Amino acid sequence: MVLLDPDGHYTGLLRWLDELQEKGYVAAPARDRLLVHTDIAAALDACKPTD
Repeated sequence: MVLLDPDGHYTGLLRWLDELQEKGYVAAPARDRLLVHTDIAAALDACKPTD
């Protein structure tokens, strides 16, 4: 999943998810699936198929 966050609006949510991961409520591989980008070109590139 790709999240475009150029202005940091989701910083609080991302911090909370990181805290949940540290406490063991969210597995690292699950958290790693969320790709956060501040640049639209990078976000679109991250959406491209890897195959």
